[in-house]
Amino acid sequence: HMDLVMTPDHSFAQRKTVARTELKDQPLCIAGNRHGSRILIERYFQEGDLPLNVVMELDSMFLMIEAIRTLPILGFIPHGDLEPEDGLIAVPLEPPIVRNLYLARLRQHANPMVAPLVEEIRGAVQARGLPRRKSRPTAAGRPAGPRRRTA
Repeated sequence: HMDLVMTPDHSFAQRKTVARTELKDQPLCIAGNRHGSRILIERYFQEGDLPLNVVMELDSMFLMIEAIRTLPILGFIPHGDLEPEDGLIAVPLEPPIVRNLYLARLRQHANPMVAPLVEEIRGAVQARGLPRRKSRPTAAGRPAGPRRRTA
């Protein structure tokens, strides 16, 4: 999930969570590119029927952290991406901004170099106690798998 990030002196900094409705009119810094995180944030505000008060758009995590640290703005950063030396506070949102990760691979063309990555992702999912679906169902409702040839 993504956290709301601010300086330690911001009024939200001591909170356990910040409600989406409390973000109305707050000055925000978001990603400039229309990639994953920006789309998630735009949808989050649309679902809450709230205007997005974007005062700065940056495509560098380093620059976004610097902007939040030095300007009176808030930002959104993936949970766990802040370092203590950043000097910022990350507070979870309610409801949370969540992302789904889908990993697809062809079983019949398995690449041995990809196997360690797959295991690393599985371990991270299990360590966080996140739900894991073994395979995505097909349109027929059965798990997807290798196609069998019939004679």
